[in-house]
Amino acid sequence: MSEEAPREGRRGAWVRRYRKGVIGGVALVLAAGAGCWAGGVGPFAEKDRYCWGAWEQDSGPGFLGKQAFSGGGTRTATSAAPSAGSPRGTCTVTVRTSSTASGETIRYEDVVSVGYGPVPGPAAERAAWLGEFLQGSAERLPGDLPGLADADRGMLVLPKECDVEGRPAAVTLRTRSTGVSASGTSHSIVATLGTGDIAKMLLAAAGRGMREAGCAPAGALRLKTPFPTPEQDGHKARTAESSPFPQGVCEITGLRAGEGEAYVWNQTGGDRRLQICSVTAAPRGGEPRAAGQFVAVSGLPRLQALFDGMGGEAAPGPGRRGKGTIGARSALVRAGCGEGGIVFFQQLDAAMARAASPGPEQVFANGVRAAAARAGCAPVAPAG
Repeated sequence: MSEEAPREGRRGAWVRRYRKGVIGGVALVLAAGAGCWAGGVGPFAEKDRYCWGAWEQDSGPGFLGKQAFSGGGTRTATSAAPSAGSPRGTCTVTVRTSSTASGETIRYEDVVSVGYGPVPGPAAERAAWLGEFLQGSAERLPGDLPGLADADRGMLVLPKECDVEGRPAAVTLRTRSTGVSASGTSHSIVATLGTGDIAKMLLAAAGRGMREAGCAPAGALRLKTPFPTPEQDGHKARTAESSPFPQGVCEITGLRAGEGEAYVWNQTGGDRRLQICSVTAAPRGGEPRAAGQFVAVSGLPRLQALFDGMGGEAAPGPGRRGKGTIGARSALVRAGCGEGGIVFFQQLDAAMARAASPGPEQVFANGVRAAAARAGCAPVAPAG
């Protein structure tokens, strides 16, 4: 025992020194890691977050990653988050880059803007909002999510628990790419975003916005199924310039393009529950603007809620089923069809209203009759 004790003492001292060295080394590593984290470099580099924290740098869409910078650039963001007391919010992310070709420098600005809040209350403002986000070129979000995504925009209607002042709340997303050079200014879609990217960013912003506003559902909003391919969709959105004949714009008999401007129309494909025809006027040298729209929605209650408060409660006219209001520039009718009913909506600018043959009221009836048949509903409007 007397001879073993010194050896154990020397071993114990060595173990204690070894442990101190290891602990000291770990402490140095942790301290270095903490410095890297705080400085945003190294393996612990912190990613930037945008839109109330909904999107993270390098999280998938090219717009949020290095792909957005071709030869260098900057990404900046501004935001105002919704809250339970003020359920309205905005956020904007901007990417600025430049390139030189044939001695000419082009400066690009790609912008993604998001809005959170109730749909507009006044009928004219609501109609303009519907014209902006219910486009014939858009695709309804898969899995019966109440929204749409297009090449440059997206919209999602939030659950009823998120309603504000008795109106549905929605999250909207718009994108725009602008190129400026000595030759002039051009506008196009953002090259680093596809329709799927827009849908995912829209859902992420909606989820975060609802949490901030205190009305988020239990489960997160996700794209559980992909967008249908052209073969699965039957026929994709169709696009044509001016007025084809003999059917008319979007194959609605009597619906015609106005005079003096170039028109482009888009029509959704084989979706029987959401049928949209949208017409855009593209004046030479000017900004495109919405010129006309026909929409039929059935069996999609949150999308149908977008039209609440816009139409009357009286019968729309002799021989017509349902309730609503029919005018020269705007018409809205609700009618029974299955469990959820069906909503028909039409709005035309002055030029298209003048060109409608024999008039906008009969054109609306023609559109209603065709859309009701496609949706499997009983006739709503009489034959013209």
